[in-house]
Amino acid sequence: MSLETPEPFSEMAAAHRKRSRPLRFHLMLWYGAFVAVSLGVFALLFLWLTTSSLYQSIDDTIATEARVAVYDIQSTVINHQIQPLSPADNLKLINQDVINNAVIFEIYNAGGKP
Repeated sequence: MSLETPEPFSEMAAAHRKRSRPLRFHLMLWYGAFVAVSLGVFALLFLWLTTSSLYQSIDDTIATEARVAVYDIQSTVINHQIQPLSPADNLKLINQDVINNAVIFEIYNAGGKP
């Protein structure tokens, strides 16, 4: 009996060594995947926070402009000492004042119709 390994086993061992990769390669793949996923999550979080902030800023600006328009209309009503006799006449005076100042706005009722 010889102590040498039989020929088929040594060929299988050589083929297995060719197919297997070292631990460094596997760790590199895992760490690379971890970095890629982390960057993806960070990018999505950054995108979501940025768009959320922009939409909130736009909503705040619109609310501020609407508040200013309401105060302007209220001051117009007070300045002209409009009598609450006819809402249509009141709107005519307000519209004339707004048109003279080159401001355009629309008034909607609760149903969303002008």
